[in-house]
Amino acid sequence: MYKFLLTILLIFVLSNTFAQKYMDNILSKSCECVDEVSTDLPMQEFNLQLGLCMIEAAQPYKKQLMKDYDIDLENIDSNGQGEKLGRTIGVKMATTCPNTLMRLTNKMTAPETETTTNVEAVGTVSHIDRELFVVFTLKDSYDKEVKYYWLSAVESPINLDQNYPSLLGKDVSIIYETQELFDPNIEIYRDFNVIQKISLAIGD
Repeated sequence: MYKFLLTILLIFVLSNTFAQKYMDNILSKSCECVDEVSTDLPMQEFNLQLGLCMIEAAQPYKKQLMKDYDIDLENIDSNGQGEKLGRTIGVKMATTCPNTLMRLTNKMTAPETETTTNVEAVGTVSHIDRELFVVFTLKDSYDKEVKYYWLSAVESPINLDQNYPSLLGKDVSIIYETQELFDPNIEIYRDFNVIQKISLAIGD
């Protein structure tokens, strides 16, 4: 009876040792892979790369993971299996590679920076509306008219605060960005061409 209990205890110890060993291997390979992922990637691509690191590290141990953690790598995209793998590895990263976990945390909590693209428009100022904000209407060479909104400080070689009425009928260059703002007249959000810079067109 004593030998039987000793054998059972030995099997239990060896089983736990193996379980710890394979999980250590998964964590080690996951941490090494994650450290190579650039934090400059967009969040969606960053998360995808993290998932691929963990799946690749776990793949050789899929039978053990199924048995010990009920994680099915064969159906990683179904029934929250990917999230379960991520949670299991993520929790254990705190003791295995805390610096890697801190790096991930900083990335996850950092605000996403929105990139805006400035565009140039050149045309003749055909109208200047003075309501709550000053609005310049530009007519291009095809007689198409587009409105541009002066909503904030504008870079300009002209003393714009005093001289903007004199731009009527003149050819100007406007650097603008498109912003989605609420229009109270129609009670919906829509795109506005917001002026960033304005100057006389070359040759005017």
